Amino acid sequence: MGLSPLVASRAGRYPWPWRWPIPSDHEKRWVWWVILLLSLALGALPLLPPTPAGADAVAFSTERAMIHVDAIAQKPHPMGSEESIRVRDYIVSEMVDLGLTVEKQAFEVPDYFGTPGATVEAVNVIARLEGETPKGALLLVAHYDTVPATPGANDNSAAVAVLMESARALVSGTPLRNDVVFLFTDGEEPAPRFGATAFITSHPWFDDVVFVLNLEAIGNAGSSQLIEVSGSENLLIADLAASEPDPVAYSFITEFSDLIGGGGTDFTPFVDEGIPGLSFAYLHGSPIYHTEADSLSNVGLASLRHHGAHVLGLVHHFDDSDFSGIEAKSGANYFTFADWRVIRYPDAWAIPLSILSILTLGWALARKSRSGRLLRPVLTDTALALIAILGTTLVSALAWQTIASIRPQMVIVESYLYFLFLLGAAYWATAALLKRTTHRTGPNPVIGAIVIWAVLGVFTSLYAEGLSYLFVWPTIAGSLLVAYERSNLARFGVIATLGILWVPWIDFLLQMGQPRPGNPDSQLLPVTGLAVSLAVLAIVVIRKALLRRHASAEATP
Repeated sequence: MGLSPLVASRAGRYPWPWRWPIPSDHEKRWVWWVILLLSLALGALPLLPPTPAGADAVAFSTERAMIHVDAIAQKPHPMGSEESIRVRDYIVSEMVDLGLTVEKQAFEVPDYFGTPGATVEAVNVIARLEGETPKGALLLVAHYDTVPATPGANDNSAAVAVLMESARALVSGTPLRNDVVFLFTDGEEPAPRFGATAFITSHPWFDDVVFVLNLEAIGNAGSSQLIEVSGSENLLIADLAASEPDPVAYSFITEFSDLIGGGGTDFTPFVDEGIPGLSFAYLHGSPIYHTEADSLSNVGLASLRHHGAHVLGLVHHFDDSDFSGIEAKSGANYFTFADWRVIRYPDAWAIPLSILSILTLGWALARKSRSGRLLRPVLTDTALALIAILGTTLVSALAWQTIASIRPQMVIVESYLYFLFLLGAAYWATAALLKRTTHRTGPNPVIGAIVIWAVLGVFTSLYAEGLSYLFVWPTIAGSLLVAYERSNLARFGVIATLGILWVPWIDFLLQMGQPRPGNPDSQLLPVTGLAVSLAVLAIVVIRKALLRRHASAEATP
């Protein structure tokens, strides 16, 4: 199959981006495009929540949960407000009707949203489902208060509704062995997390708690993802994977939460007390966060249902547990791919794997070099890749900040289109730069990208173990591609590794870079530039795998 006259003429007059991919007479290139698309899909699939269940669901029902959201999220209801009292009374009434033991815990707190120096009364609603032979109590947490600007349909009425619907499902199901405590906190929105702190310090039921599960929402779509872990990550991730068919967990998210000092939710006080547990949130569509757009019409039904799957799955999983070992703090590397398959290994493997990646890269470079002179070309390759990543990060970050200032409440599809535009522009600019600075026997930016990954793999294995798998495995796969550039297995390995591992990673960085006009302190706009630059480096290496040609014959940026 040859080039069309139009493409052929462009190939002769323009840099190589016009010529990607170049059809080959020796292979069916469409097969590799299919492999690439499948790899991207395997990485992206867990970011989409499962299909919602209907009103006839045996256990959790999205439709029944939405009845509660409708009742709760009619108006903003910050702590101390009249609307907050109405919401609280509704929760109490519904939980009492289920036959649960219900208590209200009142406490005085500063009037955070009102008169400086004044105080208001905040009230936790706490319900208990007694188990037959309890070894402890599972605590399920969601806050029912909002900031004054939003009705909070997703943040956090959806989570409150999930706990209420989960309570109905548990009451109507098989009797449980362990106790389940439902904690609807007031005063979560101010930084001190008044409700969770009051429960820990003042309520006697806290002494029975052996596991905590917290639900939150930052946006209105996407899967309910694990945000924070307290206790043994290795054991708790295994418990999560065994508890339900659709777990979504990435150690880079929980590591990121640790690096910034926690997720800033009701989960934090329990972490400080050493209570083991898990905290979940859905992240997509965060420009509505803390704004009036967080309304009933914008609730993510599938995301809400995924919250419910976590709750019921974990409650039933731990129902016959003695909870031994899960309180011991330990780390792990883990990620979800394909049809919600979770791969995990302990953080103790991080440093040995990073050493293995360095050794693999060194062997690949030695095998590739014919002259034996490695240091100078590798330094040149790395310098070019580093210039590219720094340049694209800076320019893309500035461009994204400009876009966010013009469109601070961009919708989900819109934000992805802007990102793809920036990625395309950055890739074209990088290609043009590398085309002008390379020649047939000159530097190979693919090697530079892999060296950068290797360095990041070592750094993260030492200081941020949960991130290390993002760089260690691409380094190993990329090194094998360098050593065996014409091997179909090596080409498949690097494409699959980057597609599966990096799609969720880059997507997460994009979500963290979303504008949030309702809470500017929570937006990290510059990280979108990092997402663009990392994606460009990944494309550089993937392009190498897609085009099976003699790399020694020409540089492949």
